[in-house]
Amino acid sequence: MKEMTATEVARNFSAVLDSVEAGEEIVILRGKVEIARLSPAAKHVPNGAAIIDLIHSLEAAGQTAASDPDFDQAMKSVMERRQANRIARPNPWRD
Repeated sequence: MKEMTATEVARNFSAVLDSVEAGEEIVILRGKVEIARLSPAAKHVPNGAAIIDLIHSLEAAGQTAASDPDFDQAMKSVMERRQANRIARPNPWRD
């Protein structure tokens, strides 16, 4: 973890972002008081569009998703997790 003053961060912002992107956490100080932390964003979790892109790339390579015996099980697992994480919301258009 690296400490920098707000002025140092402002003067070197691009380099600071490069460091954070590489996995380093930066503590930003004003005087000697910590005012903020910059840390890497959470890893990107592919969404449905990424899965569709994967299927299209497999098809372009002459393969199909069905040719992978683990694909159906993996998709079933993804759908079960999505369903478990859904929050039941009332329909605002009903009474």
